[in-house]
Amino acid sequence: MIEFFLRRPVLSNLITLVLCAVGGWHFFNSRREAFPDIKFDMVLVQTPYPGASPEEVETLVTRKIEDQVRGVSGVDRAESWSLENLSIVLLRLDEELTQREKDKAVSDLYQAAQRVEDLPELADKPIVQELTADRPLITLSVAGGTDEDRDRYAEELKDIIEELDGVSRVTFKGDREREILVQVDREKLARHRLTMGEVAAAIRGRNVDRSAGATWSGPLENWVRVRGAVFTAEEVGSIVVRGNEARENLRVRDLATVSEGFAEGALRTRAKGRPSIELHVSKHKSADVIELSDRVFKLRDAQAPRAAAKGMELELSNDISFFVKRRLKVMTGNMLQGGVLILAALFLFLDWRLAAVAAWGVPISFATALVFAVPLGFTFNLMTLLAFIIVLGMLDDDSVVVAENIYRHLEMGKPAFQAAVDGTREVMWPVLGSVLVSSCAFLPFAMMGGIMGKFMFMVPVVVVMCFLASLFEAFFILPGHVLELLPLGKPVGEKAPEGRWYKAVVDGYRRAITWVISHRGKFALLLLAFLVFTAAVGFWRLKFVLFPGGLVDQFLIQVEMPSGTNLDATQKAIEYVETHAGALPKDELDVMTAVVGQKGQEDQERLGTHYGQVRLFLTPEEKRGRKTQEIVADLRAKIGMPPGAKDISFDEQTPGPPVGRRSWSARAAATPRSTARSPGRSRTTCAPSRA
Repeated sequence: MIEFFLRRPVLSNLITLVLCAVGGWHFFNSRREAFPDIKFDMVLVQTPYPGASPEEVETLVTRKIEDQVRGVSGVDRAESWSLENLSIVLLRLDEELTQREKDKAVSDLYQAAQRVEDLPELADKPIVQELTADRPLITLSVAGGTDEDRDRYAEELKDIIEELDGVSRVTFKGDREREILVQVDREKLARHRLTMGEVAAAIRGRNVDRSAGATWSGPLENWVRVRGAVFTAEEVGSIVVRGNEARENLRVRDLATVSEGFAEGALRTRAKGRPSIELHVSKHKSADVIELSDRVFKLRDAQAPRAAAKGMELELSNDISFFVKRRLKVMTGNMLQGGVLILAALFLFLDWRLAAVAAWGVPISFATALVFAVPLGFTFNLMTLLAFIIVLGMLDDDSVVVAENIYRHLEMGKPAFQAAVDGTREVMWPVLGSVLVSSCAFLPFAMMGGIMGKFMFMVPVVVVMCFLASLFEAFFILPGHVLELLPLGKPVGEKAPEGRWYKAVVDGYRRAITWVISHRGKFALLLLAFLVFTAAVGFWRLKFVLFPGGLVDQFLIQVEMPSGTNLDATQKAIEYVETHAGALPKDELDVMTAVVGQKGQEDQERLGTHYGQVRLFLTPEEKRGRKTQEIVADLRAKIGMPPGAKDISFDEQTPGPPVGRRSWSARAAATPRSTARSPGRSRTTCAPSRA
């Protein structure tokens, strides 16, 4: 094969050109995203039941759903939480199932949940959701203004953002539902001999919107629909509670004061120290994370003057594309730096022609790997970029070894063709063995189980593909390029005279290797002692951290108030923290957001009126004078313990995939009232704290 490519330089150059062109096109046009599309093999069933206690949710909703989904094949374990107003059932699928069997199990679970009967009238239909690695791309906060203006403007922005190319959905956080408040006068009820139940039944009976079937008129079929839903306070006030034959109607407005407003939510969001509504923007599977993020930034800039006119501000935070851009920058920077260092090293010891050919090995190998990786579904995400960054420093080795050995055979006086063949063939097995050993070092990542294993699986696959591409380039492409460049310079003759410094290094190495060979036993003992010492120091001092901190420029300040504290009191503690955190210099603090009624995030999320947290997004570390740890220590000393708070903690964010992302709070801010467990199934009834 080596001689085959050497005798066909046109074919070799054509292959190189095609690989570089196609690989380069993939590099600049492949989809970029935060994390790969990973399914967690978990299905979540949520059933809202407004106004119900945890015990009622447990008895009337949760158990019925569990009984219905229990017989679905493929479910390994079921866990349930009965909270106030909400039933949550989490179903974990068997990891040994094939993807087709898992998809079928998800479909069967959806159908089983929809078949649940005898749910309370006020309970909503079960919502079935398969949990994946999908997470919001960026968050847009609408801060300030009145509740009415902020709510209306957030609705308008939601419609505008959803029209952007690549946006799949926009969800609210911190918004409050509109409500019509009916405040009944008890004296008027007593005077007319009515009860609250009768007034509520009259409103409920009038507020209907349903189909009434169809009628036929000749050849036409007409559908009949009863539209009686009410949307305004005036419509609710005009509902008849009681009437008589004389058409003397007693209406709701005769018994109560009807007004429109906003319902009190379970949590409140804030941005820049002002009340806000957060819009979480998620992307389509095929959308590019960087391009979509740029569109949202441009939209923010275009809408900022309009928001300012209403007394509001638009703040962007939690931009996932920032980390993708940073890893791309690291990867391209490493490639350029590596290329420069390789050229410098090779130019010192080898002929410039061989140095240039060896340096080309990195981009050619990288492009070759992309040619095969992208059609297999790989994208530029934080995990694949991590793999590329790891392997970039090792792609040079094969080319350097082969190029140097070809140069050695040329110095022996062999013809160029024969030197290329013999030089490549001589080191083929050692290079192949080295690549296999390096590949085996990454195999444990491929054998990891669970959700983390699904994310890490991409690292060894990308690394091995790059190694194979490097072997192909070093064995079959590089020798042909050597032959083509040799005529451009002086002929390679006999070995050049050694310089004084080079001779000293060689003599020192010769003496050292002679001693090692002559004292093999002593050297083996020294090596063993060094390994034992290194292992002992590592066991004593080193800690295993898969994703170390300090790489994410943000942290959380979490506040916990005594159980039973209401949102207003918790908000005062959060405002106290915001006052100190907002005093950070502008070159350190980028954006500050807060949530009252929640702390933690993803699988560590807790809900409760006595919880709150402030999230600080700092400027990139290279643009500020202090490190994140220094800023955290400074704020911890200044803030101390907020008035009335029970506990405060500072949580520096760490990088890594969302291995347990949940859009719900499995462990609410609650004290379990009763817990029942059985093999393969667990149940918890919780009572969230209330003022």
